[in-house]
Amino acid sequence: MNELLIEILRYYGLKEVFGPQSNPMILSMFTEIGYDWVQDDETAWCSASLNYFCKRLGYQRSGKLDARSWLKVGTEITTPDIGDVVVFWRNKIESWEGHVGLYISEDTDNIYTLGGNQENMLKISPYPKARVLGYRRLNKIVKLNSKAMCLRKLFPNWFKPEPIPVPIPQPEPGTNRRIALLFGTNYPGTSYELAGCVNDINDVEAKLNKEFPGYIIHKFKNEEVTGQRFYDEIKSALLSCTAGDFILIWYSGHGTQIQSHEEPDGYNEGFFFSDGVFSDKQLMTLQQFTPAGVVVSANFDSCFAGGMDRAFGNPYRNRFHQMPGVPILKRRLNSMSKAVPKWAIFAGCSEGQTSADAWFEGRANGAYTYYDIKCWGPGISFKDEIANLHTYLPGHGFDQDPRLLGDPNLFDCKY
Repeated sequence: MNELLIEILRYYGLKEVFGPQSNPMILSMFTEIGYDWVQDDETAWCSASLNYFCKRLGYQRSGKLDARSWLKVGTEITTPDIGDVVVFWRNKIESWEGHVGLYISEDTDNIYTLGGNQENMLKISPYPKARVLGYRRLNKIVKLNSKAMCLRKLFPNWFKPEPIPVPIPQPEPGTNRRIALLFGTNYPGTSYELAGCVNDINDVEAKLNKEFPGYIIHKFKNEEVTGQRFYDEIKSALLSCTAGDFILIWYSGHGTQIQSHEEPDGYNEGFFFSDGVFSDKQLMTLQQFTPAGVVVSANFDSCFAGGMDRAFGNPYRNRFHQMPGVPILKRRLNSMSKAVPKWAIFAGCSEGQTSADAWFEGRANGAYTYYDIKCWGPGISFKDEIANLHTYLPGHGFDQDPRLLGDPNLFDCKY
């Protein structure tokens, strides 16, 4: 992994400030490259940030704020490696508008790109392959002293062109970054509306900010929680990590079941998002992007078996959504947790149970999240966390029995 890519990853999560204020780091990037007249972070900064990093490390750069200016920098290539520059058109191919970043990976439809001003922040995001204008490979700028410059003019044949360095992807020591991806949806205005899911992720965010100030936190709520965003955000975070990094995933919302001819019991589990079901098969695909040495802790305050709590007259709502026309399999094998053997999974309840969306002192929360937040902190391992949690649940009027599943080798890890 080349030094330019590594340096940019150190700033992963840098984002604009909402409102009249601006992020001073983003403004300093404009100033450093000669655009000190820019006084707010609303000005498009994808090219500015790349120019800033290239200047710092001594790489070729465009020196301009328009993304397409990078089409004239470095060497044109057709098959990019990780860390090469990729330029896209925006709005119309014939316009001046565009976007620039570093190539990370690709799938059938998208190029995963690391860059600034991507949803107002520096991150990895997917961009359509159909919008690619070109790929460029940057060289280090070789500075010659005055004597060498004179010799070059007098004897040009003495100086051979500098070879183009080819970035070779390889594991790098981790920077011990901590990333939190928080997803919570109450499904407002629907017949299956919940009350405590957004409170859940707000509470997790508050705990991280108080006890773990180094976390880079990305939070999504209600209509922002879609299957595509869930997939893209987690994949982008995984691709940005190296050994020693840590990702905390938190989902509070409905789970569900869908029928499948591929499963022995005829069902798949899934999360129920605003744009449909995100199945355990999709989660299995997602966890394959986990780099060696990266620890992922996923907390699912949802359930995948329904109809049980209200049948017993409990005063809370469960976090299970029954898909229309799909009969409920109440004793459901918890395949959602088994889909991610590379992660540590905290499940809000055991097989066949449901996770409660309840009220505590007049405020809504998931029962799992409400009690689990009390059970972890600096120096506490996952194994200790689940032991602490079992002093609360099952109990306090809730029969759900949270479980720690996934890779046992991670159970001694700490936040």
